Amino acid sequence: MPTEVLGAFGWWFASGQLECHWSLAELERLVRLDIAVDDLHVVFERLAELVTADPLRVGSATDAIVANELDLEHLYSDELRLVARELIEAGASPEARAYGDSIVSRMRSRGLVTFPDG
Repeated sequence: MPTEVLGAFGWWFASGQLECHWSLAELERLVRLDIAVDDLHVVFERLAELVTADPLRVGSATDAIVANELDLEHLYSDELRLVARELIEAGASPEARAYGDSIVSRMRSRGLVTFPDG
């Protein structure tokens, strides 16, 4: 379980006020440091907005979130499903597609056997 929660980070990330490449890198860095990000629903909304423009970075950050978030309820999101579908189906690079496959595998291993379609 993450050792710390960074309050208001989710809203800050979702605001889009800072350069997207930097904010994606910062999101991933924090998650990999085992710091929980609050308000994942808005984070996933922003990731869904960015996935077509930067599938590799979005895939990497999203995969890190799914790998580190222990509370499955925080991962219920139509936008997370959209990100996974986009990474797998939209002709993304093989590396980005691998992140999509990993996200699907992680979610299915947690019992969501029809993810991302159901």
